[in-house]
Amino acid sequence: MPSIIKTLIALVIIITFNACQYAPYIKYHTNVKGGFPKFSEWDRFVGDNNNPLRSYDIKKYVLDLDVSPEKKYIYGRVTIGLQTTAVQDTLMFDLSKKLKLKKVFINGEPTRFSRKKDVVFLLPSSAIPERKWLDIDFDYEGVPVNIMGEGPIQWKKDSLDRPHISTQTEGVGPHLLFPCNQLLKDEADVVNINITVPKGLKVVANGKLVDHQNLGNKERFSHSVTNSMNIYNISFNIGHFEKITYPYTDIYGQKREIEFHVLDYNLKRAKPFYKQSIAVMGALEELYGSFPWWNDGCKFVESTFAAMEHQSGIALGIDYDHVEGYNQTLIHELAHEWWGNAITGEDYCDAWIHEGLATYSEAIVMEKLVSENFYKVTANYAFPNFIANKIPIHKECGVLYNSWVNGSDQDIYLKGAALMHSLRMVMNNDQRFFETLKRMLLDWKVKNVSTSEFIEKFNQYAGDNYTFVFISYLESATPPTLHYEVSDSGVMKYRWKQTPIFPNDGIHLKVGENKVHLYPSEEIQELNLSVDQLIQWQISESFYFQPQPTKFKDDN
Repeated sequence: MPSIIKTLIALVIIITFNACQYAPYIKYHTNVKGGFPKFSEWDRFVGDNNNPLRSYDIKKYVLDLDVSPEKKYIYGRVTIGLQTTAVQDTLMFDLSKKLKLKKVFINGEPTRFSRKKDVVFLLPSSAIPERKWLDIDFDYEGVPVNIMGEGPIQWKKDSLDRPHISTQTEGVGPHLLFPCNQLLKDEADVVNINITVPKGLKVVANGKLVDHQNLGNKERFSHSVTNSMNIYNISFNIGHFEKITYPYTDIYGQKREIEFHVLDYNLKRAKPFYKQSIAVMGALEELYGSFPWWNDGCKFVESTFAAMEHQSGIALGIDYDHVEGYNQTLIHELAHEWWGNAITGEDYCDAWIHEGLATYSEAIVMEKLVSENFYKVTANYAFPNFIANKIPIHKECGVLYNSWVNGSDQDIYLKGAALMHSLRMVMNNDQRFFETLKRMLLDWKVKNVSTSEFIEKFNQYAGDNYTFVFISYLESATPPTLHYEVSDSGVMKYRWKQTPIFPNDGIHLKVGENKVHLYPSEEIQELNLSVDQLIQWQISESFYFQPQPTKFKDDN
């Protein structure tokens, strides 16, 4: 029995503190107690998807960068190919003020520019007509800003004191690494990543390696992504990597291959560890349909940080740990290929779609591969104990609000998962619930969606209106809250702080070895227990609610 308890506790810890929230980034804004910070006009100007200075549709990014590990310096050119969607006399892009912008060319012609904070304004000599194709070249260089030792580039050393470098821009912003439109809505259709490094180092980036050149004392690695990709997924890794491959047969019977690029001295440990990916991929494809990026490949690369869902090149800086043969971080990041990468929020306010669905995928994959009990542990212990309930998980839209940094904002992970659990319980039809998620993915395939679109599509395929469930968890900082008190004589008093708007308000409680079904209201009710009898709230069989010990007044 003790070993089972230890295993379950370990599971909760791993699931709860999943990969993406490890990043120790400094936040852009300070949270106001009970809500969001006060945003400035500049915050809204930069974060507005409808800003007329962003009236263009980006089709491609081409990164041609020379990276110096010794100087912790980058320089080179980034080309953005786009088509204007309105007449433009000024074009707006994002680039950290810490990086020196040397020259800008539009279709080969030198172009004037001005800068304010982390924004670049391009000032062409004459107005650019609508539907005009532009290739915009940004020549720049510098030392990317360092944020608490982390930042967009982590200049680390491996255990043999050799360069081990990873990029990560989720939260802090890709503009700290290269010129771009950092808003989620405008995804490029194609991304080429060409990185030059000192001889002997290897580069692993998104997509497929299409070229490798020896350039004397340097080497150049070129990767190509042929699918649209959200902007913070563009990444590269540098180190002394060795490649592992495992064969995989997808849900349609087609032979595939999954790659793993690990530091050379970890090869022996990595080979058995990554075998789990075959079963995990199979479970995710069964849940959500075919892996979205087979034409760009599927690979994991050992990174300098915990993990990140970099599309077709997932970063995983792990200690090769697992529970019951599976690593929840690996599950989480692979699940992001569907939720976050294929289906991407339209705005940063929709980040709960990325993290809530990926976190929930951890629990349901473990439910499929290991046991139903793993799922129950997550719902019964992780949800009530590790969700802060201080800030709504659907953030304010149209501002560059960083949902990955502030501690209270981390509810986009577990509370997002709790929302999906609650939908499953309220629907009370597993087949219809999982079919709904799969049909949403098959219908959209690759799309940026708003929260309202997500709700509308879910209701459409679920065959009923569940908006009230979404609103209860997305827009309110606190979930349904149950006040309760157990007296010394074993009498438990309980009531809803405010009655939930669910059609079935029943909740489950385990008293000793017996299960009890309660129907609380806003009136105090009582349940007689044996003295010292252990009670356990069974959120796994109810919707997500917050049990809150309370001292009831005698006159209530």
